[in-house]
Amino acid sequence: MGDRRGPRGTRRPDDSQPWLRDGEQLRLLLRDVFIAAGGTHDDWDEYDRVMAAERRAVVLIEPTRVYGNG
Repeated sequence: MGDRRGPRGTRRPDDSQPWLRDGEQLRLLLRDVFIAAGGTHDDWDEYDRVMAAERRAVVLIEPTRVYGNG
């Protein structure tokens, strides 16, 4: 899958963003985020329908600082 990352923030079906041109890109972005989080699905068409029906959003963040103890 191609790189569809953009600026941080919430992306919903009604958002107008120059880098998120249409519903097809949002559909693929929702899948990418789900897969990146370790998700799998037996029926991607069903997944897409449910995400659209529930008007699911993608939350993108840009970390500015990382803390650790190692």
